[in-house]
Amino acid sequence: MLHERTGDAVADGTGLAGVAAADDGDADVYPTGHIGYFQRLPEGRAFLMQVPGLLNAGLPDDRRAAVTTWLVRTFAGPSLSPDFQPYTAAEARQYRESRPADIAGTRKRLYEELLAAGYAIK
Repeated sequence: MLHERTGDAVADGTGLAGVAAADDGDADVYPTGHIGYFQRLPEGRAFLMQVPGLLNAGLPDDRRAAVTTWLVRTFAGPSLSPDFQPYTAAEARQYRESRPADIAGTRKRLYEELLAAGYAIK
């Protein structure tokens, strides 16, 4: 899957779902190790499955759910809540069909909501 990405992630997790892509001028807004916080907002959970690299990979919904679950578990670090629930194929389908028009704007708004809620995101 790494060779089919659209430039929003690299193998070490930098740029993972929720991490700003380098071309939008906001590359350090979501450091790896903090994507678990997105699970604490319903829209944040959805957002992690709505990033272009994942949507454009051509994976079926069950695989998109499995990949996103793996990414969150692997790269969230201490930001992941112990009650994290794996993504499902039904969620993947729902989130794919309701992708926000402004990905960068949504990412920034979610980041600001998490900061306002007191989550320690750098």
